[in-house]
Amino acid sequence: MTHAIRAGSGWALLPYGETVTYQGVSASYATVMLWSDAEREAFGVFAVSDPASPPEGQFEASRKLVSRNKRPAWLVTYEAIPAPEPAPVPDGPTNSDWRVGLRIAGRFAEVEAKIIAARDSGTLEGGIAWDRFEYANNVFRADLMRLREALGFSAEDVDESLIRAAAVSAQARAT
Repeated sequence: MTHAIRAGSGWALLPYGETVTYQGVSASYATVMLWSDAEREAFGVFAVSDPASPPEGQFEASRKLVSRNKRPAWLVTYEAIPAPEPAPVPDGPTNSDWRVGLRIAGRFAEVEAKIIAARDSGTLEGGIAWDRFEYANNVFRADLMRLREALGFSAEDVDESLIRAAAVSAQARAT
């Protein structure tokens, strides 16, 4: 609980540790705090209740001392707590971890069949897809995004496969 005194046409928080003066009479802060609420109010010092806790999912954005029914009160504004930033998509896991991730997700055979079909099409993209799938040391998001049609992946599938590969790698290091 805080206390406020009149300040012009509004209110000001009572400064701790200083002398309080009201209508020409001064008293120390410590003395004023020993008085009852009625005695403090007669001296021009009013209690200001702390505002309620913010609603679920919000935080206190601002707090201003205002006059409400000739008494000081807090005018509080709340804002929604922003959603956390998504974790960055891992980039560059080993090809082995990426392939294990595909097996765990049950997509290895599907992806392998699409890569073989792309290779057999004789296109440059199909050849690159095969080389990356079979021989690359690491798998990079930019490469997967370029090859996603050949893989049968959406952008979300690419990200999920990299996240899964990073989890495989982390699990392998932990054991």
